[in-house]
Amino acid sequence: MAPAASGVRALDQQKILSLAYDVARFALRHLAADGAMVVKLWAGGGEPELRQRLTPFFERVVTLKPAASRSDSAELYVAATGFRGASRADPSPTPPPSAVGY
Repeated sequence: MAPAASGVRALDQQKILSLAYDVARFALRHLAADGAMVVKLWAGGGEPELRQRLTPFFERVVTLKPAASRSDSAELYVAATGFRGASRADPSPTPPPSAVGY
């Protein structure tokens, strides 16, 4: 999945980051123990906070830039592996205010 690009970099960044948080919330509800999730983002903000918000739920959360990706491309991936589970007491990863309301 990917949001429709508007051509406005800041708005497109917010859209893809918001979608990544939607994926994270879905993963917390449906992943089996030791499961994994990967989301594609564009560099330029939001990925460090997303990693921080996923860390309580996964054993390992990293940002990757594949060697096959063009060097001038802004694409990167956040990969989370080793799902620990999410109890009802755990907070769901909520997007920062800048990633919602598009």
